[in-house]
Amino acid sequence: MKTTLLDRNNVSEKALEILNKHPVYSLFYSSQEDSEFRKRLKTLLLNDLPLPTLLNAFTHRSFGNESEHWPLDNNERLEFVGDSVLDLIISEKLVEIFNELPEGLLSKLRSAVVNEDFLAKWANLLGLRPFVLLGKGELKNSDQIQDSIMADTFEAVLGAVYLNDGLLKSQEVLAKWIEIWEHQYGEAFFDLKRLEEFDPKSRLQEITLSLNGELPVYQSKTKADGNFEVSLFINGESLGSETSNSKRKAEKALAYRALKHKLIQNRERKEV
Repeated sequence: MKTTLLDRNNVSEKALEILNKHPVYSLFYSSQEDSEFRKRLKTLLLNDLPLPTLLNAFTHRSFGNESEHWPLDNNERLEFVGDSVLDLIISEKLVEIFNELPEGLLSKLRSAVVNEDFLAKWANLLGLRPFVLLGKGELKNSDQIQDSIMADTFEAVLGAVYLNDGLLKSQEVLAKWIEIWEHQYGEAFFDLKRLEEFDPKSRLQEITLSLNGELPVYQSKTKADGNFEVSLFINGESLGSETSNSKRKAEKALAYRALKHKLIQNRERKEV
């Protein structure tokens, strides 16, 4: 069984070599109160968590796999707990704020703020990215850490809070993180517009069906650089194009743009 003691003798030289490339390295052997890591912990209300618990939450599987003597497990079990805790807290807030919404819309709204893309964006806003412990392979691409890794880290940190301090503290911490989001973007975190941001293709489909009984059409072609150029058509009329390395992302961006700028409604008015 792995120990939870952060003792130099319990960490292999290979692990120390990898860890030395991370901002958290000095915290193994010092208690610098002015370090960037500790400042970030204080801002996020995480400064009371034991350091082994925190590092557990930041340890990606690829890091732990590269050293059998690394004294902590990866963060997957914490992510498992955090996923459920996040669902519970967000569900409670949604029911409280939108007390007249039916269950179906509440479920969609919850999905809009606990999906991988949204959580990754949130984790980056909170400043978690520099502290994720990655193996050499992942570390080479540390400027482009996969969204799935950042989303899992977000949930793992919340899971660590829950297991260490319970539900009330988890609610307090998440409320602080929501406050940071609202301050950054100048908008309410719990907003019905999240439905369009999360699944704009479905919303656009609903509108086009109600207006003219037809579905949006997406046409794509592969460019020389390997990216996809996707175009959106409604009733045979082009509403624009988007280039991306993912057809799904391009289609989503096109649908969201059409909704945001009310391109469908504006086109209908011109025809009238």
